[in-house]
Amino acid sequence: MQILWKENPQQPFAAEIETLGSVGNFLGFSVASEKLQKHLSSRVQFNDGSRCVVHFGSPFSVSDPVEGKYNVLFTMYENSELPAAAIEHINKYQLVVVPSEWCRAAFSRQVSVPVEVCPLGVNTDEFKYKRRRLKAGKKFRFLYVGAANPRKFTVLPEVYRYYISKMPDTEIYIKTTGAGLGSAAGLAEMGLADTSSEEMVTGEGWTVDNRKLPQNELADLYHSAQAFLFLTCGEGFGLTGLEAMATGLPLVVSNWSGVTEYANSRNSTLVKCGYGDHSGEFSRIGFDTSHSLESEPMAYHVGWPDLMSAVASCQLVQSNYEMATRKARRARETAEGMTWESSAAKFCLILRKYGIV
Repeated sequence: MQILWKENPQQPFAAEIETLGSVGNFLGFSVASEKLQKHLSSRVQFNDGSRCVVHFGSPFSVSDPVEGKYNVLFTMYENSELPAAAIEHINKYQLVVVPSEWCRAAFSRQVSVPVEVCPLGVNTDEFKYKRRRLKAGKKFRFLYVGAANPRKFTVLPEVYRYYISKMPDTEIYIKTTGAGLGSAAGLAEMGLADTSSEEMVTGEGWTVDNRKLPQNELADLYHSAQAFLFLTCGEGFGLTGLEAMATGLPLVVSNWSGVTEYANSRNSTLVKCGYGDHSGEFSRIGFDTSHSLESEPMAYHVGWPDLMSAVASCQLVQSNYEMATRKARRARETAEGMTWESSAAKFCLILRKYGIV
């Protein structure tokens, strides 16, 4: 089998894939592309002369299809409503591959080309399982790893203010990379000014870490925590949630969008989300929605995490940690079935299904 692999041309961190953890929107695409390519290399030949071209990246910035070739688009989107410009672009390809059933349902409703599912993966040797126990005198750490943007932060600052900050010996650790951390992300509510020029800022019960970490140190960070908070209003897949699960870290996660490909009530603590127009909530946390609403009125119809459900989920995990770690053990088993090797195997099956051999 021969293919030509074309990555997202606007990935700013492509040269640093080997040294950076998978944090941030474009960096997440870069890591996924690099890992999948690596595991495909034993199954396919990467050849510029191949009749099949795989375009991997955001639907807004991947290159146009190559004329005279069979063009496959491997992409994802975090909203159940695709922008009109994205639909028009996606329909130029012969096949679309997405990483979650949730994405397939959204794409299939709106595009005219076939849509297949190939989940992303995790390296379970890099993100090793750790059995966790609470230790007297040690702070209970809630961890968030990902981009510092309104879509992912949603109610996280409020959970800090209403719950974490009021609990003795409890803290939140926010790991992000390459992003300004100002009021648009809601962090001002936690007493933070813009920390884009700082590598690490620590306050009363919180830490914001903006360093670039190698994969092994990112895994160590997961191991340092007692629970992972993923209160997103939309993910195409959500790599960091699966990485957390691989390390045996109890996951508190939105019951919405692409994260449901791996997170369920057996292996995670789910936070209720309300689907609808949440432009008001985005505006309240400092994000200007006016321009987007003019061009894409459905842009903020998302699954917004319920604050009280998020707080109750945090309380449940912390107060019944034995139950949370039992779920985390099942989460590790889920992760063991969703490796990059299995992702590569699934992708090859899809290509063969469409006669690309």
